[in-house]
Amino acid sequence: MNKRISIVLAAAFVVNLLAVAAPAQDTQVPDIRGIKLTDAELLLTIYSLSLGSRTYICHDTVPAGLIISQSPKAWSVVPVGTPVDLEISTGPCVIIEVPDVVGMSDEEARSVIRAASFSDTATYMYSDTIPEGIVFGQNPAAGTLLQKGLSVDLIISMGPQHSPPVQPDASCLAAHWKLDDGSGTTAVDSSGNGFDMMMYDNTWEDGVLEGAAHFHGVGYGEVSDVNYSDNVITLCAWVWHDEFIINKIERYVTAGQSTAAICKEYDGRLVFYVDTDDNLRHLLAKDVLTQGQWHHVAGTWDGLTQRLYIDGVEIASQVPVTTGVLGGISNVTLSSETRPFNGMLDDVCIYNCALSINEIRYLAGF
Repeated sequence: MNKRISIVLAAAFVVNLLAVAAPAQDTQVPDIRGIKLTDAELLLTIYSLSLGSRTYICHDTVPAGLIISQSPKAWSVVPVGTPVDLEISTGPCVIIEVPDVVGMSDEEARSVIRAASFSDTATYMYSDTIPEGIVFGQNPAAGTLLQKGLSVDLIISMGPQHSPPVQPDASCLAAHWKLDDGSGTTAVDSSGNGFDMMMYDNTWEDGVLEGAAHFHGVGYGEVSDVNYSDNVITLCAWVWHDEFIINKIERYVTAGQSTAAICKEYDGRLVFYVDTDDNLRHLLAKDVLTQGQWHHVAGTWDGLTQRLYIDGVEIASQVPVTTGVLGGISNVTLSSETRPFNGMLDDVCIYNCALSINEIRYLAGF
């Protein structure tokens, strides 16, 4: 019999016994050390538990991909639904010399770091002398002996600091939902273009700019036939996450089915979609939003380049292989009936132009 099936059947038998001996609101924690994550998830489901945090560390005796330790410990009695935190082996603790990537481009440096079996993070800083996108520092320094799989932080230039923020041209504004309404089922479009939005199953809360709409993982807003540009666009909003739910897409702002959208991907990263002439392109952020904190997010498409911003800083851009035009007139949703957002939105805007970095910085409160 397949080993995984044997484990599941044995676990199911134990759970049946426990159902007689233990109160319905409690369960035991199975011993999941030494098995794969997929098998552990199955066992936790059988025991009515949830998967908690996952920490990946090296181990000289536990093979890569197998669970080293768990918390709560095996066979302890806990409430149903308790998350179980895991330490998972990345394999033997190999020590490697950190390569020198100073002077390389962002993309080239990441490729070299990953080829050396390290992960990478990035810190972005202004520089009057180092061109934008060039690595001018790293931590740990080149030549440092570091455990395989650990992270090397790249210090990447954003170029010279930008000039003062500039208020966007009001004539470029297609729709603006301040979400300061405070009650009722309508979010007023303050642009004057008449695209008031119907709101479903949300509550009204204090936001970063007066009021905000709180969707609680179930609510959404929708308005039909919003008229926006057919070749350029900017989407922007203030975003607050109650919690990050892994393996679930959560939409913030969507124009059309997926003509242009800003949302959270399965792994928690920010993504900006542009769907032109049925050629869907997505631009993933290199950063992750912080739970329980307001962030300003924006995506721009000028017909050639996609750009993605967090808190007034451009953190990703790309020039797709193919270009095209957007739909022009379609529904706009906040959160989504099918991809609801577990958090709050404030001051949502759609512009019929690709705002500049200085205009984005104005909206982000600089």
